[in-house]
Amino acid sequence: MANELTQRLDAAWSALRASADRLVSDGLEKPTPAGWTAKEMLGHIAFWDECVEPVVIGLLRGDVERMGGWKFGSGFVADNDGEWPPEDVHNAREAAWAREQTVETVLARVDAAHAGAISAIAGFTAEELADEKFIDYVDNCASHYAGHAAELASLD
Repeated sequence: MANELTQRLDAAWSALRASADRLVSDGLEKPTPAGWTAKEMLGHIAFWDECVEPVVIGLLRGDVERMGGWKFGSGFVADNDGEWPPEDVHNAREAAWAREQTVETVLARVDAAHAGAISAIAGFTAEELADEKFIDYVDNCASHYAGHAAELASLD
């Protein structure tokens, strides 16, 4: 089952990455339908992929203590004592980070973040693979990729 989940995620990822690769010659600066540039969108995706391991550990496995201190590629550090900022705060911060980076830096981060997400999912136990909340989480990740892949594909 873990293999099936990672295959679903990788299929959606492949479409996303292929769309991004087609835009690299433009520097990923084309605006998406959501108003971000492609580069900003990829920064956003990198952050949420970097969240997969702490989400699996903290929210899905219930080991909330280990969620604090998590450092992300943009420099953001999760504070175990504070509240998790709203999604829009994260998205704005990650877009701002990506804006200031080279295409190569953004692509390296998004690729590393995806590899980390796949590693976390591949580490699901047999019990977790039977738990709908784990399956739903991976399906939501794949849907996230698919939605952004469609946006990037519309820029070709």
